[in-house]
Amino acid sequence: MNSDNLKINRYANRTDTRKRFKLIYELIPESADSILDVGCARYDSNTRKENDLHKLLLENTSASIKGIDINGDAVKEMRERGYDVTVANAQDFELNISFDLIIAGEIIEYLSNPGMFIDSGLNHLNEGGSIIFTTENPYAFSFWRKSLHSDYQANTIWIDPFNVHKLSDKINQEDIEIKWISPDGGISSLLWKLGFEISSAPRYCTIITK
Repeated sequence: MNSDNLKINRYANRTDTRKRFKLIYELIPESADSILDVGCARYDSNTRKENDLHKLLLENTSASIKGIDINGDAVKEMRERGYDVTVANAQDFELNISFDLIIAGEIIEYLSNPGMFIDSGLNHLNEGGSIIFTTENPYAFSFWRKSLHSDYQANTIWIDPFNVHKLSDKINQEDIEIKWISPDGGISSLLWKLGFEISSAPRYCTIITK
């Protein structure tokens, strides 16, 4: 999708979140008629106001948008406001419907079994459809620097961008594309300008095509 007219500030307060949302939006094919947003609830309504990918998708695509989240209270609140969302676990959801695109923003690193998420997603994809997920980059300088001060990320797991294909027997390396998300400043931005994307990008986006 063309992001030239996308008013990204309406959906994300932080610069890094805006970059992530913009990239996800640009990766949505014009032909996508149905999209599943995994982890749509964003914990509560206040958090969602500051980081609302689901609303971005609803207001800026012509696709049918459905969401799932494990947070029952948040899903209930969204349903009361008219959203098409349901309670489901990202690792083993079964919706009896398929989609052209499945999006999971900053979700996979909190799952105990990310391979199950990939398998569930592929089972719900139309032929030629894609899964898009974003997550932290374990090779990033910013996280190494934080580790020196025991300032660790609260992730369940780190996903190696070069070994995503090993998460599931249903995908091959050639089915996967990686896009790096630029840093916001400091030494990481300098490394980015020098061409060291892998070492500087705090996050990356993975596209898995069926």
